[in-house]
Amino acid sequence: MEHWELIDVLLLKVERANKHIAELKTAWDAFFNDDSYTVKHRDDPRTNERSFYVAGIREIPLELSTIVGDALSNLRGALDHLAHHLVVVGTGLPGPFSRVYFPIAEDALKYKETRDGKTQGMKQAALKEIDALQPYGDGAGKILWYLHCLNNIDKHRLLLPVWTDLEGHSILPSQRAKIIEQYYGSYPASSKAPDLKGTFIPPAAKLFPIKVGDVLLTVPKADMDEQTHFLLNLAFGEPEIVKGRLVILTLLEISSFIRHTVTKFDRLGLL
Repeated sequence: MEHWELIDVLLLKVERANKHIAELKTAWDAFFNDDSYTVKHRDDPRTNERSFYVAGIREIPLELSTIVGDALSNLRGALDHLAHHLVVVGTGLPGPFSRVYFPIAEDALKYKETRDGKTQGMKQAALKEIDALQPYGDGAGKILWYLHCLNNIDKHRLLLPVWTDLEGHSILPSQRAKIIEQYYGSYPASSKAPDLKGTFIPPAAKLFPIKVGDVLLTVPKADMDEQTHFLLNLAFGEPEIVKGRLVILTLLEISSFIRHTVTKFDRLGLL
């Protein structure tokens, strides 16, 4: 242990969570690229438009849910390790302390009611910094409330991520032209603007969850490239507070928040 910096020890579970997140991304990419969904199109001769719709979706492997759960458990554990160490510092005792948790609540009122029972022994300076994070559902640190709720669900059963809204589609020729005109139109004629082919652009309207039969894009046939591709991503189906949020992005946001919190406590000399 003496060969490790204290902050590295406190961040071990964050690093483990990040490995799970990377594993999740790899597993999702493999699933997504393995004909996991089928998109077909139909043409309307009256409007001369083409509509792309979901013709089939494979069931998402449960393995992905277990990886999500592992990441959540490590992220929550990182916070509780921090809380326990702050009590060790505050009391001068080695512990372990069985009723110490990093305080997170649904709202500011419940946070005030429950904080002291989870942080007994911490120094006031440490409590002040935790309070400043506002780790509750209606505060600046509401991302920790997301973590709390998701981790509680995972303790009892598998989370069920679902197909999310359409994250993006291949940029259309008219959209490329508009962007190039907007950002490169005033450049000298000698400047070469990118053609932007292969770029994806967010859809005008989101769909969640994606279902067979959903129309992903309708476009005039004259405004099409030879191939149109779509990006779908993994999102939480529950609880309601995170419904539709991208899983990997949410986990990375939580991880970054916790890492920033631990390093801030270290920088302030509270560890």
